[in-house]
Amino acid sequence: MWPKLLDHYTSVSNSIGQRIGSVKDDSENLAIHAHQTMKMTTIVEQESAQLQQYIEDFKVHG
Repeated sequence: MWPKLLDHYTSVSNSIGQRIGSVKDDSENLAIHAHQTMKMTTIVEQESAQLQQYIEDFKVHG
């Protein structure tokens, strides 16, 4: 009985360890995507500000 119980808990522990590893991987991937999204957001904000400046210049100078 004890060997079966030990095998069961070992299996459960390994499964939990694999799930934790998977969650860590997912978290790292999300962090990478969040960083990339922030970089893209910064670029879009800069381009938007530049476009707005062009529009204002065109309004003033034609």
